Amino acid sequence: MKSRALLLLILLSCCAAAHAQEPIWLAPMKQVHAKFTGKPGTFAQFGDSITVTMAYWSPLRYEHKNLNAPGQKAFGLVNSYMLKDCWDKWKGPDFGSNGSMTIRWADENVDRWLKKLNPEVVLIMFGTNDINQLKIDEYESKTRGVVKRCLDNGAIVILSTIPPRSGKLKESKQFAELAKEIAADMKLPLVDYFGECLKRRPDDWDGTLPKFNDGNKDVYDVPTLISKDGVHPSNPKQFSGDYSDNGLRSNGFALRNYLTLLAYAETGAALGPQKLLLDGEGLQPEGARVHFPQFIRVLDHQYEGRRFHRREPLSDISSWRYLTRLTGRARLRPSCVRSRRERSQADGAECTTDGLVATA
Repeated sequence: MKSRALLLLILLSCCAAAHAQEPIWLAPMKQVHAKFTGKPGTFAQFGDSITVTMAYWSPLRYEHKNLNAPGQKAFGLVNSYMLKDCWDKWKGPDFGSNGSMTIRWADENVDRWLKKLNPEVVLIMFGTNDINQLKIDEYESKTRGVVKRCLDNGAIVILSTIPPRSGKLKESKQFAELAKEIAADMKLPLVDYFGECLKRRPDDWDGTLPKFNDGNKDVYDVPTLISKDGVHPSNPKQFSGDYSDNGLRSNGFALRNYLTLLAYAETGAALGPQKLLLDGEGLQPEGARVHFPQFIRVLDHQYEGRRFHRREPLSDISSWRYLTRLTGRARLRPSCVRSRRERSQADGAECTTDGLVATA
């Protein structure tokens, strides 16, 4: 009796610990996603010139040198799940991004964007231009309003803080802190771009500092996080596409791309049990183990130039989930189960996700 009571106490403690580790936004975003009626894998980015530029998000698809293990797993998930056009085609005024804009512009146009795009996930970052044009009370009320309309439409919202701005560190910090407050209050995933910039370069994030005055007229080609114009993230040639620790403290757009990648991958936890969770070790299948109630054969199917058929190992677990979403028929079985007899005996069994294979 005592041993059973002890076991129950241990199980309850484990459950409580697991629940405590869940992001506070997870349950609310699952409720939001339950209302989603659009195309899975759609990811919109609403913002100003720091968002509309092709230096943001788009280059990550083709070049991501020295990306760490969590980043690689996040990229595998995102690249297999996200609509390809969302890497570089979803840019411009009709898609929620344009230079010189503030949250006022988003407030005036967000309904039109949501009707046109109906995105599954939206990342929002305004504030750099707002510092000079809006009082902070208006910035707060309009940001909350834009976020609410996205949530009401069934879109998961990732809110991002702005980067620090040269000569206006106090103001940019104030706007960044407010964005964090809104994210906490509305229970949203957060990208703390401002905080990451100062954490990685607390004293010399500013490309306008005399130490970076090397005569190079390309304001973006400076090895710190904010360019020589003092406003936009840097994009130095030396660290182009470099996601090493040094690259992430020397290329402002690489840092923003990396933070966006992790945040978007993590929101997969809110999209349903078929998605992956981000933990301290990187992306892992939810629960670490997968239950297979039955094994159904995969019909031959073309997926990005590859033909999936009998017992071909898939590159990662997100690929077969994407294949399942496309066909509605794909299933997996453990690679250790070889014969029909073993397959029958394993029906309904639990196994780890290592070595999963598709069956023909």
